[in-house]
Amino acid sequence: RDEPALLHYFRAILDAQRERRWLDDASTEPGLRQMVRHAMGYVARGRHAWFEAALQPLRSGNAAEPGRVERALAAYLRERDEPPADPRQRASFLYVPQLGDAPFFDHVHDRARFEWLDELLARVAGCGDEVAACLADPPEAAPATASPFSLDNLIRGGAAARDAPPPERHVSFHQRGLLNEVARTRAPRLLAALAETPLVHIPRHGPDATLVALEPGARSSLRHGRTNSRCGVAVGLPGSARMRVLVGGEARALDAGEACVFDPVFGFEYVNDGDSQARLLAFEVWHPGLTPPEREAITAITGAAVEFDSRLQDLA
Repeated sequence: RDEPALLHYFRAILDAQRERRWLDDASTEPGLRQMVRHAMGYVARGRHAWFEAALQPLRSGNAAEPGRVERALAAYLRERDEPPADPRQRASFLYVPQLGDAPFFDHVHDRARFEWLDELLARVAGCGDEVAACLADPPEAAPATASPFSLDNLIRGGAAARDAPPPERHVSFHQRGLLNEVARTRAPRLLAALAETPLVHIPRHGPDATLVALEPGARSSLRHGRTNSRCGVAVGLPGSARMRVLVGGEARALDAGEACVFDPVFGFEYVNDGDSQARLLAFEVWHPGLTPPEREAITAITGAAVEFDSRLQDLA
């Protein structure tokens, strides 16, 4: 029973290593070492075969050999070392080599690679009413975790602080490929504009697109993208205050009606230094440097990873 064995071995290894066991001989009981080595070898071979099976239909179709994607997969499977071009790049899933080492893309002077962007900005400029409609509902209150008379509430200002808007608010349009009902009913023109961009459509994985609202003085949490095979895009929405987009520690100003394109694996943050609310639409598109066969290969690899992780979670 090859597949159940692969999943159970991998689950056991993950659980043990979370507890700092099975990392080497010193952290493995002597009586288990031979079995643990067997499990690890089985997992290495089985996961390789799992992804090879996902790529095989593309090879059968005589698609161009995606050399750098093969290298990315080998690094993901820990079969080779593939250091990033810049040490600030930290992909949480898949790092594709030879895709650049700059935090920001110069979409203004490189319009041929981002020919869809001007049309998107023109259409978004007329959607201020939809942005307001998406933000019209009050944010959900956080669950009460302390007494109203606790020291924590006194420090934060008690009821007044609880009634204040959260510094960072998200309204999801697409989340791991699923369409949010709020966006469908309140922002049909924004969704239609997004549909004309090279969004990454992979079942149970993408696209992701979010409306972000930042109160004056707010700074979003630092996030790292899953893979540099995507570009992060931030679009200043109608009525937004000027804000800053920080990527890899470097900053770009973003006003309403403007866009910023960046490599998300550098780590990105949004900062509102103004005195009114900042609003942006954040989403990911395919990296323009990828060829169509490479996109197909990454789609197959990602789908295989999602399926493997889904089956693995069923064992938890």
